[in-house]
Amino acid sequence: MNNKLPIPTHFNPAKVSEIWRVPYQQRSMEAEVWTKQHNIKPAAEDESRVCLLLIDVILSIKNIFYIYFILFFVFTAVFLH
Repeated sequence: MNNKLPIPTHFNPAKVSEIWRVPYQQRSMEAEVWTKQHNIKPAAEDESRVCLLLIDVILSIKNIFYIYFILFFVFTAVFLH
């Protein structure tokens, strides 16, 4: 079984740092052709299963909230007084 797939033709490494409009309809049609070319089956039919174990997610979200709260507090204290 070959687990390596070629990079899709729409990928342009020179544009990675830019923001651009994504033609979603075109990408969808290209994806269907690409999956047929490389014999990619739906994930429901795959024998391999992947489990995602999230650890300390709530703590991370809470820390982000506190950072934004502190930045907001500092911004209002500095610029509005």
